[in-house]
Order: sequence, then C-alpha cells, then structure tokens
Amino acid sequence: MALGLHEHSEIRDSERQELLRRVSRRNYETYLVGMNLGHLRAYRNARILFDFPVTALVGPNGGGKSTVLGAAALINKGIKPRQFFAKSGRYDASMVDWRIEYDLIEKGAPLRRTASYPTAKWNRDAVERDTLVFGISRTIPATERKDLTAFIGGAFIGFGEKVLSPETIKAVESILGKEAEKYLLVDGTRRGDKQLYAARSSTGDAYSEFHFGAGEASVIRIVSDIEMRADNSLILIEEIENGLHPVATRRLVEYLIDVARRKSCQIIFTTHSNDALLPLPDEAVWACGNGELIQGKLDVNALGTV
Repeated sequence: MALGLHEHSEIRDSERQELLRRVSRRNYETYLVGMNLGHLRAYRNARILFDFPVTALVGPNGGGKSTVLGAAALINKGIKPRQFFAKSGRYDASMVDWRIEYDLIEKGAPLRRTASYPTAKWNRDAVERDTLVFGISRTIPATERKDLTAFIGGAFIGFGEKVLSPETIKAVESILGKEAEKYLLVDGTRRGDKQLYAARSSTGDAYSEFHFGAGEASVIRIVSDIEMRADNSLILIEEIENGLHPVATRRLVEYLIDVARRKSCQIIFTTHSNDALLPLPDEAVWACGNGELIQGKLDVNALGTV
C-alpha cells in the first residue's frame, strides 16, 4: 500500500541504493544484521533484518515496536536489561524462557550471539558497542525533568560554556529551520556530568532550556549527542516525531541517513508518522503487530486494520 503523500525527501535515490548495497555487502566494522525473536512478549520466531542502516518500526500502540527496539539494545554490554525489560515479581512470570538470537558483524566478521531469560535473570552473550538511547522522556518540559533541577534558581551561573560543533549547527539549522549558532551547552557541575542548553536572542538576551520548545530542545540534544559519539554507534530513538512539526520530523530522518553514511552509525527508531518514512526505502520499514513483523512501507494510518 503506497503512502499516497505528495511530499518528497531531500535524500536522492542513489544515496539510498548505495547504503542498501553497503549493508548487503556487509561492509561494516560493527553492525546488527538481523534478529530472531524466538520468544519475546507476543513474538514467537519473528524475524527482522536490518537491510538499511536507518530502520523505522511502525505499528499501533501496543503493537510491539518498543519490544523490537529493546531487543536490539539488549545485546550490547552498556545497556542494562531492565531499561527495556523490567521484571516485577510474580506479575511478570511470562518472561520465563524468553530468547533472542542475533546476527552481527563484529570487527568486520560475522558473529552470532544470544540473549535469554531462562527463569530468574538475563543471560547475555553481549558485545561491546557504543549505544545511545533517546526515550520519550526527552520531550518532557525542562521544568519537570529531575536531571535539570540543579539548574533552577536565580543564583545559577554554570561552570563552563561550549558552542555547538559546526556539524551540529548545520544539522540543527536544517531540521528546525532557524539559526543555531546562538545555542550554548552549559556545564552545571565542575565534572561536566550535568548539562543544560542555553541561547541568546537576536537582541542579545540570554535564555535557558527552560524556555525552549520541547521539540527544539529534543532536536538539539539528539543531534549534539550523536555528533559527539564514536563512529559505528547504535542509536535507538523512541517515537521520533515527538514534539516535532512534520517537516522537522522528515528532516531529522534525513539527518540520520546522513549520519549513517558519514559515521557508519546504525539507527533504529519507532514512529507513528508517515513523514518519518518519506526519506526511507521500502526495505527500511517494518510493521509490528499481533506478534508479526512485516517488511515494507505502509501508510501508518492504515496499520490498525492490517
């Protein structure tokens, strides 16, 4: 079923084809090629392949998108299983015998690994891979975020300021359609482990992330964090369109395709937005629902009936 939309993407078909060829040739130092969800929540022997380095997971609420995203994260040592698959005593007895099998490329060679939950804890044959997760909490208003409470108060000054990198500025301007040189990253502690974004208006007045739009802050954080990560990283994003205008959503996905090309990163995101699918080839889209995984681009609005 075609999307039936008249919008278009800035990504050329030749760029998409080149990335598809690179995956088919396994020309990566590190890459998640595919997963078999032998038993994971509603999934039984469901297979997914990552034929394109940017993958969209679509489907209705409760369809299993986040389950697939969590499965992709689980095989990496830096991810705690409870971040995606927490257990609450006898109320989660269904977790017994969960099992996921992975096809990977590690140091340029094919590799197979497993993660399972036999009875009481996860057994993971995990690999080392820099993994970055953006949950839906990124669009919570700054005044409600616990990690930013240290920045509240008239006496706050900060321990240092950094300007955004040229790559970050270019991407943010493309996605948001506004100048990004005005943004600063402020260290809230001497160690720099807590940070806040700030900006200056056209008149020179300073204002902090507490007065940003939720989508604006989300884009700046996503792009800045990605640009600071190592090549070959795995990037996972929940509900990519959260807080964003449809055009900004499309441009963010276009940016992620550029990141896949430029930094050899692999990106997987969940979405309910047709705009997020526009820059992607059919092979990059997987519909999740009723314990099944179906490859191909569909109209998101019609997925509830599939």
